[in-house]
Amino acid sequence: MQKSGRKGVALYLQIASLLRGRILQGEWKRGDQLPTIPELCAAHGVGTITVRQALARLSDEGLVSSAQGRGTFVTADVVSPADNERLRHAINDPLRLAPGQAIRVLLREPVDALPAALRTGQPEHPPYLRIRALHLHDGEPYGVMDSYVARETYARFPAGSDERHKIGYLVRQYNRIPLDKARQEITAAYADQETADLLAGGADCSMADMLVRVRRWWTARDGRIAYAGLYLYRADRFVLDVTHDLTDGDGGHEAGRSIDLVPAPRQDKPPARTAAAKPRRRLGN
Repeated sequence: MQKSGRKGVALYLQIASLLRGRILQGEWKRGDQLPTIPELCAAHGVGTITVRQALARLSDEGLVSSAQGRGTFVTADVVSPADNERLRHAINDPLRLAPGQAIRVLLREPVDALPAALRTGQPEHPPYLRIRALHLHDGEPYGVMDSYVARETYARFPAGSDERHKIGYLVRQYNRIPLDKARQEITAAYADQETADLLAGGADCSMADMLVRVRRWWTARDGRIAYAGLYLYRADRFVLDVTHDLTDGDGGHEAGRSIDLVPAPRQDKPPARTAAAKPRRRLGN
């Protein structure tokens, strides 16, 4: 990898972030030996001092241990997100909290419009209630969630329910705005200082660390955005597992419809079916 610096972030922190990610993703497991310092220098295009500083940072976090003449070894017993079924459930189930998952609401405030990061050119459904929350699993933070819910929908939420349930569940449960479409976009982003501080928990998280950024919009039948969200996940604690139902119309499902992305619209009681009129029998002459 070519040497590259991120403005405002010390180079050794960037290297530490890259190595930390490989450990937390399970590439290197407890007892595995990391590449030698010369090998790490060559791989990342940096000097010996930078690599030593990065390894010292990981050692302070309890992830690695170095011994003179022996090398550096992983000392933490880490379960990667892909192998952590409960964390997988916490991130991928849009409705139910997983065992060990908790929500800490940081802010509730009324707003008159969506923030610039969530504007798409579509008409909006103001006013909104902004809910900023920290999501944790087994006591460790993994995501900062900013949700914007149409005030008329949020007003139906039971008091404090946004600390006990996911916003997606509450919108589906209490919404009376007919919903039609859902859109989700996933990109990468770097942490700002506030987000890094919130996501640090027992492990280090800095502005050098990569995040997974998810933007989500649920649109009403009239084209207005009734619910939107901007979610930032630690990349080293993120796993996306989406199953699409590809059954065609014969199976009663829409091709490509995914239950974790598409909200269930409120269905009014369907009209009673009437028996089809039988064709008249034409009498012969």
